[in-house]
Amino acid sequence: MFCNCVRTRTCHHPPFFVDGLSRWHCRIQDVQPEYEKYYKEKAKAKDSNVKVGEVPDFYMQFPIIICGLDSIDARRWMNAKVISMFKENEGSEDGFHFLIDGGTEGFRGQSRVIMPGMTSCYECSLDMLTPPTVFPICTIANTPRLPEHCIEWASVLEWPKVFPDKKMDKDDPEHITWLYNVASKRAADFQIEGVTWSLTQGVVKNIIPAIASTNAIIAASCVNEALKFATSAGTWLNNYMMMVGTEGVYSYTFEHQRKEDCVVCGGESRVETIADDTTLGEFIEYLEETL
Repeated sequence: MFCNCVRTRTCHHPPFFVDGLSRWHCRIQDVQPEYEKYYKEKAKAKDSNVKVGEVPDFYMQFPIIICGLDSIDARRWMNAKVISMFKENEGSEDGFHFLIDGGTEGFRGQSRVIMPGMTSCYECSLDMLTPPTVFPICTIANTPRLPEHCIEWASVLEWPKVFPDKKMDKDDPEHITWLYNVASKRAADFQIEGVTWSLTQGVVKNIIPAIASTNAIIAASCVNEALKFATSAGTWLNNYMMMVGTEGVYSYTFEHQRKEDCVVCGGESRVETIADDTTLGEFIEYLEETL
């Protein structure tokens, strides 16, 4: 979602997601309250010719959008954007945009085609996401067996105890170093080997290593679908392809079904009139009773 410009041109950027800012060496305090000004300064520092602007209908000019994003939040935002453009311009060719999404996790990857109003959207498939690894508190507190247990102990139990009023910044090398030192001592006490600085960072930030071959396969799949859309050279994917390369190479395609009650692409909208003094809790209770 970031632009690297060589010639003078205008760059546009969707709303920020904190976990994507580390490439610009940003911190959470940089996002609030003047993140736009900060981003412009960062972009100018990288290329003095770049112009940073904001156009609400920026994505309307692209009939095909390929996403290779690195967070769930960013994917959900882009998906909702494409669906909203379709709904706001329903019946017009200008409102229809093909969204091609690709992603990888180590030796596994997926690519999919999202056609608003016709196929399932990204929000429909949130239940397919791999849940983050969670270690039982009793294990990391009493009987650690893995280096990851020691790192979790340092970040989940020790940090709040030592720094009760300080929020951990997962992008701050000093914070990661502190966790690494504490986890190393914990590992030594239980005769556990394997705690490293990079592993500490990976566990804390839930980093999944990127594999070049997997990225190449998924990128090729996304571009192939874009080529088919643009030229009608072949039948496009309907609508989900997954690839597993952990043991050999295995790929599988299937049609992911739309969810009629999807909050983004499904269901009907309704207008409700409520009193000005209605609280959010009262409104939620009202919806639960009437829906």
